[in-house]
Amino acid sequence: MNDLDPDRLGTALHDRLRDERPDLERLVADATRSGTRIRRRRATVAALATCAGVAAVAIAGSQLAGSSGTTNGGPGFAERPRTAEPTDRTFTGTGESGSGLDELARLASEQAELREAARDLAPFDVTVPGWTCDEPADEKFGCTRGTESLHLVWRPAASRPKYLGPDGSGPGTYVSDVHGGIFVTVEPGAGTSAEAAAEVGATLAWTDERS
Repeated sequence: MNDLDPDRLGTALHDRLRDERPDLERLVADATRSGTRIRRRRATVAALATCAGVAAVAIAGSQLAGSSGTTNGGPGFAERPRTAEPTDRTFTGTGESGSGLDELARLASEQAELREAARDLAPFDVTVPGWTCDEPADEKFGCTRGTESLHLVWRPAASRPKYLGPDGSGPGTYVSDVHGGIFVTVEPGAGTSAEAAAEVGATLAWTDERS
């Protein structure tokens, strides 16, 4: 029998495969365990990221809800702006007392100042007794006297010819003369006569507040 005997060669190959198989099985097992660990790690990181996002949203929502100051009395559209009453709470931006709302407090303070300053923005005053007028907003404001109401708007002088035409303004609307580059339209509301609008519009007291 020579060295190339098929039986001996087959036996040698089988022995070699048996020697190599444990290494292959160990490599496969190690790779499987590594893959499992990686998948678990990714799942854990994703879960932690989700929890962190939910917590951040919850904290922001609680801060906004706590600082909104809303009540169950419904929207106060008909109320005049009021001056906020003093409070002992201090917004520090750090710690529990401020809850990180110092920026919101600053914005609220600026808005209150703007509302207060809006009283002086109108370039004229209503002088007819008995009329109560709102604070100006967007170059207009309303006035009431009992069940009567008026809507006053000041506009650029260049647009006055349009309002003098038949289609330029509503029925009974008074159009003032130009003063300081602007004019005023006084529109009567329901149940208010054109005479009342004309009386108010003709007696406006112009101020120097508008530059």
